[in-house]
Amino acid sequence: VLGATGSVTAVVAGSFVLGFLVGSEASATVLTVVGTGGCGAFTTFSTFALDAVNGRGRHTAIVVATSLGAGLAVAVVGYAIAG
Repeated sequence: VLGATGSVTAVVAGSFVLGFLVGSEASATVLTVVGTGGCGAFTTFSTFALDAVNGRGRHTAIVVATSLGAGLAVAVVGYAIAG
């Protein structure tokens, strides 16, 4: 689990920023550049996927559940703060 901490942290932080951008009603250009480009590059989805695939059993479940659960939760918080 400790090896995936960086990936999970990046996914959660990027989810917050993306939720905030959507909630702030940023322009399509800002959403494309910052949301897709910036958050996409920052969250390193491929690293998250690699961490999940390389894990075994419980490790994989923890990485996936934490990334998805916390990511969705902080995206909602970011959206709420912006709105």
